[in-house]
Amino acid sequence: MHGDNRIESLPSEDQPRVQAFMDRMWKSPPRCLAGGFSAAPEELVEDLRDNYGDFWTIFRVGPEDASHRVWGGLPEGEDEDEDLGFWQRVVLGDEPERPRFSFDNRRDGHDGESGFTADEEDLPLTQYLCPECGQAQFECFVAFEYPIDLEESLEGDDAARPQDFYTWFSLLVYCDNCDHGDEAASIECA
Repeated sequence: MHGDNRIESLPSEDQPRVQAFMDRMWKSPPRCLAGGFSAAPEELVEDLRDNYGDFWTIFRVGPEDASHRVWGGLPEGEDEDEDLGFWQRVVLGDEPERPRFSFDNRRDGHDGESGFTADEEDLPLTQYLCPECGQAQFECFVAFEYPIDLEESLEGDDAARPQDFYTWFSLLVYCDNCDHGDEAASIECA
């Protein structure tokens, strides 16, 4: 678990406010999902909360029957790894040039939104394939972790869109061919 992420671990006077804030995050996904999303299955939501706590949200990319190809990108000079966990950029769609979903931790998440990262050069992309059967089509879910004190830390225009200030991004994929599930990317954003 990424820290003690249980609402009940907070002082009792803070719990209703924090619960209301997280309810808002479930209804307002980050702007990187502007291409479309739908609710994740309840068993995935429960598994996320059981394993990582109450300060995560998870959404299906696209409608319930959507299938995507997955690409990831590394900064030039860094070694490629079969696991996207170290990659900075994730693109989902039929072709990387026309993404249905795009995440880039240089622009998205807490650090990207706060201007802490630079390097706007496009990263070369490598297609992710199922490690079990080699197929390229996946049902995709994206999860976002929020810091416990996010609501108090944002000011001005940032306070109007707290959903974009997540501190961790995770991509869960399920192969359309063999149903193999994998955390294809796990990226710190703060």
